[in-house]
Amino acid sequence: MVKITIKGVTVEYDGIKALEDVNLEITEGTVTSIIGPNGSGKTTLLRCINNILKPKMGTVLIDDIRVDSLPRMEVAKRIGYVPQISPTAPFTVFEVVLMGRRPYVTWSVSERDIKIVCSALEVVGASHLVYRYIDEVSGGERQKVMLARALAQEPQVLLLDEPTSNLDIKHQLEILSLIKKLALTKKLCVVLAMHDLSLAYRFSDIMVMLKDGKIYALGDPSQVLTPENVMKVYGVEVLILDSPVQTIIPLKVVS
Repeated sequence: MVKITIKGVTVEYDGIKALEDVNLEITEGTVTSIIGPNGSGKTTLLRCINNILKPKMGTVLIDDIRVDSLPRMEVAKRIGYVPQISPTAPFTVFEVVLMGRRPYVTWSVSERDIKIVCSALEVVGASHLVYRYIDEVSGGERQKVMLARALAQEPQVLLLDEPTSNLDIKHQLEILSLIKKLALTKKLCVVLAMHDLSLAYRFSDIMVMLKDGKIYALGDPSQVLTPENVMKVYGVEVLILDSPVQTIIPLKVVS
């Protein structure tokens, strides 16, 4: 079983702690959402898991192997990362997804690489975009393409930074439903950094609430996303409705 273990991770920028003593375990087949205010450390934590950032203290392991002990290309074979900003250069959708095969390509693109790219596009429902240019597709379509690129890496772990930002409600639901399905069918460890608390609640198995770089609450979304926790972490009084789906209604700023 694939497992991510984060032990005592601390990250500093110019002497300021962006993360402090973060401990977390994530298993395959699950979706873990990281929530918290701007500057609480969500993206920093994703970048530590992906070995883009080196912690000042602590370790990140995949199946008991330290991520920082692996060559960059080996990390890319294990971890697919979808950042907030996607490319706008004049590449076709096929070329963008093919970039996900870079850790495996030596001298030339193989027939297997092409099959994996086509399969990844089919899985996310974007096969019809294959010859379109990435800067010509819609925001929702682009997000599917970036997800396909990450899947083309054949990863064990899938990290997504704000996967629903700038998407309308239909595409938000499509993308998150697809991510949830992929976690189960491909047995991936999926980690999302999210701002939308209602969507995070609906599609997550585990929720991590960060405040000032520390884990404030961790566990089942129903236990983490409470009016008390939201008020203490976000400084906003909210009303949480549980029927027919969990909905968070902001009432007033309290700090």
